[in-house]
Amino acid sequence: MAATCGSPPRLGRPSTWSTSPAAKSSTPSLSRRLEPWRTRCCPAVSASRPTARPRSSRWAGRIRSHWSTSQAAPCAPMSRRVGDPGTLPSPPMASALWLQMAPAMMLPLSISPVPAWCRASRPVKARGGWCWRSRAVQHTEFMTNEGRPSGPGRRGAMRNSKGLMLASAALSLPAVAQAESAAAGQEEALTTIIVTGIVPDDSRLMPGSRDVVEREDIEERAPISLRDQLIAIPGINVVEEDAGGLALNIGIRGLDPRRSSRILLMEDGVPIALAPYGDPAAHYAPPVERIERIEVVRGSGQILYGPQTVGGMINFVSTPVPTDGAMVRGEARGGTRGLYGFQGALGTGSEKGGVLIEATARGGDGIRDSHDFDIWEVLAKGRVMLGETHELRLRASHYQERSNITETMLGTLEYEADPFQAPTGRFDRFEQDRTHLQASHVWTPGDKVQLTTTGYWVRTFRASFRQTDKPGGWDDAPDERGLATGWTVLDRCFDEDDPEPGTGGSADNQITPEASAACGGRWRPRRFHYYGIESRLDAGHNLFGLENTITAGVRWHQERVQRDQFRSSDPAIRSLDFARSLTGSAHREDAAIDVRAFSGYVQNSTTAGAVTITGGLRFEHIETTTLVRRASSTAVDITVDQTDTVLLPGLGAVWQVATGTEIFGGVHAGFAPPRPSRDIGTEGPAPVAPERSTNWELGIRSQPRPGVSLEATLFRTDFREIVISSALGSFVNGGRTRQEGLEVAGRIDTGPLTGSDHNLWLQAAWTHVPTARFGTTSDAAFSAGDGGVTGAPCDDDDGCFNGNGIIAGSRLPYAPRNTLSLTAGYQHPAGIEARFGLDYRSSQQPDPFARVLDTAINASGCSDALCSGLAGAIPAVTLFNAGLSYTPDKGRVTFFATAWNLFDKQYLASRVDGMAAGRPRTIVGGVRMRF
Repeated sequence: MAATCGSPPRLGRPSTWSTSPAAKSSTPSLSRRLEPWRTRCCPAVSASRPTARPRSSRWAGRIRSHWSTSQAAPCAPMSRRVGDPGTLPSPPMASALWLQMAPAMMLPLSISPVPAWCRASRPVKARGGWCWRSRAVQHTEFMTNEGRPSGPGRRGAMRNSKGLMLASAALSLPAVAQAESAAAGQEEALTTIIVTGIVPDDSRLMPGSRDVVEREDIEERAPISLRDQLIAIPGINVVEEDAGGLALNIGIRGLDPRRSSRILLMEDGVPIALAPYGDPAAHYAPPVERIERIEVVRGSGQILYGPQTVGGMINFVSTPVPTDGAMVRGEARGGTRGLYGFQGALGTGSEKGGVLIEATARGGDGIRDSHDFDIWEVLAKGRVMLGETHELRLRASHYQERSNITETMLGTLEYEADPFQAPTGRFDRFEQDRTHLQASHVWTPGDKVQLTTTGYWVRTFRASFRQTDKPGGWDDAPDERGLATGWTVLDRCFDEDDPEPGTGGSADNQITPEASAACGGRWRPRRFHYYGIESRLDAGHNLFGLENTITAGVRWHQERVQRDQFRSSDPAIRSLDFARSLTGSAHREDAAIDVRAFSGYVQNSTTAGAVTITGGLRFEHIETTTLVRRASSTAVDITVDQTDTVLLPGLGAVWQVATGTEIFGGVHAGFAPPRPSRDIGTEGPAPVAPERSTNWELGIRSQPRPGVSLEATLFRTDFREIVISSALGSFVNGGRTRQEGLEVAGRIDTGPLTGSDHNLWLQAAWTHVPTARFGTTSDAAFSAGDGGVTGAPCDDDDGCFNGNGIIAGSRLPYAPRNTLSLTAGYQHPAGIEARFGLDYRSSQQPDPFARVLDTAINASGCSDALCSGLAGAIPAVTLFNAGLSYTPDKGRVTFFATAWNLFDKQYLASRVDGMAAGRPRTIVGGVRMRF
């Protein structure tokens, strides 16, 4: 070794520090600092640097853990027995590594070689044994074919401190390098991709339940949409609305899933709702084909993210920029019901910087007739090192959706006649254009300090056109109640006294394409624009002589929402340009919402022996101004100002009771801004207070031995002012509610247990929510007639109102008592994998207002309750799925096929906006390639 080599640079901190939304991880700095030294001083290792993928598994080497920058491993040999200075490597390694690691080496560590490819989140078979990375406590195992455990963690190596975790990772790197060198001549090389997210790998720093889904898990399940993947995570219920999963409806632990408004959805650490504060509804989700990692947080760790902290946080991590050469990846798929999909990524990079360009396109015929959809998205990312401690990261993306899927569902009788019909689907339209720009500066001045500053700018335009507004001939005007017929009508062209042919309203006068073509409808074009800047500090310190990790940050955020609505019976209104030219009563709504928000947060984790205590506080100050210029086709001039300031504390603890087993618990205050109502009245927006909650949980996560993992969590959520839909698209505060239940998830793999080349596995996620009930009864729970008399007829709606159905003891909407995802699979050493599974969801209740609809039988032999399609339970359903894939021995190409709703069960998915059928049997096949 040349004398000029000197000591290798100091190692950066482990990825457990990397919770910054923008920077995600400081791990690249580890590789960045060691790579020049290795290239200069370790020619043998450098020559064998390409990471190998085992021929017997398509998974190995696919994803690198945050510690796995194996190309950065120091090349000097090192003893497996750490703690004996007599066995330390000779200089320069001793002067650099031993001095850095010695303070953390409170106990002798037993370190065995862990192959460089051994970073998968589920068992991977290759020469010499099984690799397994525990989801429960986040450490890596390697089990030899003889069944002997190896790698950090089996004998207490990772039990007590982050310093030990760093030591075990760093000290096993030489063995990694040797394993790579031995395999380099036999196996194909792949570009290293470092996947980073905002959830720390160190489970002690996350005082609550969390799940991390890696790319290999997504490819294993081969979902058609994000919904197919998310329902396999405990605690999550997703109400489907379309075949492509374009509009996610996610509920967690018994919360209403509608538009995911109680869940903080993010991509690469930035919220993706239309307007996170002013309209926290989800109409966009990144295409599942390009997601590298999904992170789900449900416990007190949520206070680091906002503004929604009542239900949970889901962060989608996009494909990272390569760090050591060129990368090409692609996927093509096709299936029944016209489904197609293409995804491609091209990138190159080094330790100094890199670029990535990714494109996705997919579409199909949808669930119902004429519900076609097409989306495409282009994303570009780049990173560049500005010296040794500064890094700049850039991202730009544009997404476009064009579909015939709108919020137009069916009445009871037309659903019974044909659940897959869409009477006006040929002319209904939904358009969405979304542009996202993001820039981050990451400063890492020391091994335990990182400051990340992120600026973001997001603009979304969405517009929907539809010709029907309410299902089954029902009308939500109080003086029109009781008139449902079970058949939907053309909104702008139906005359109930003398209906024109083909305009709907009865079995003998169903909506026809000809009448639909001659009729107009309504447009709701809306613009959403938000931008902000966030600075976040992650640092380690030794207050009171204990290991501490602190995270603190501030964010300034601003939004502007413009809402318009146009209605006309003229068929020319199908052109949005024509609609925008309308004036007078045809311009039904014109309103603007401005939001200015400032937030700050601080969280500190203190570790004393086997116990880590985490406390934090979030501050939110929100100023909202709503300016209404037109409402209900009337010119008005209304300005409404609202200010909300909240403090949201959180406290949690993790106790490592044994190697691989942790007990965790916590409590935190939840907060969520309310969604604005679909329509604004002439009196302005209805006052709705933000949601406030107290969230408790207690759980255990364990990996008792390689191949076995289990997590179970008890939870309780108490709301003080939950927000409930009181009519179609209208929202009110529903008072107190309570949700209580249990989540259980686990996986068993026989390969690591037996040392066999064949692996049988079983994975399950069960959520039980026995309690999800209202705690108060609203003064407006039941419909009232003139003068506000309950049960009285309504002749003039000035003194009438429809009940909101909020009754103490009744169950919350769309909160199934049980959900279960169960999958069994088999991995053959030749690269063949097969799985078979089921997804079960128990019955659900509809929106509360639908439970108090009028029950009087009218002249059509119907009632609002019987025929609108809004009322009645959504029955339980069990759906089966299966998949098969084959990866030839080179590991660069995978052929796959997957089937959902395997036995083509017809089922009711939702009653929001009327009856909606679930997805029929769908079969998709395709090929994935990576070079």
